Amino acid sequence: MLDGGGQWKGADQKLIRESSKVVVLVLPRHGLADGLKLNVVREAYKQRFKQDSVLLVTQRSCASF
Repeated sequence: MLDGGGQWKGADQKLIRESSKVVVLVLPRHGLADGLKLNVVREAYKQRFKQDSVLLVTQRSCASF
C-alpha cells in the first residue's frame, strides 16, 4: 500500500483534492472470474467510503527476487 493523491471537480466545478491510498496487487494472469472478484471489491469500497469511482489499472509485468 502506497500513499497517493486524488482529485476531481465538484458540482460547482471547483477542483477538490484529497489524500488517497494506492493498493498494488501482484496476481498471476487472471481470467474473467478473477476480474469479476476485483470488481466486487471495488464496488464494496465505493459504497463503504462513499466514492464515485475506484481506479483499476492492469498490466503485465515481469518480476524477479
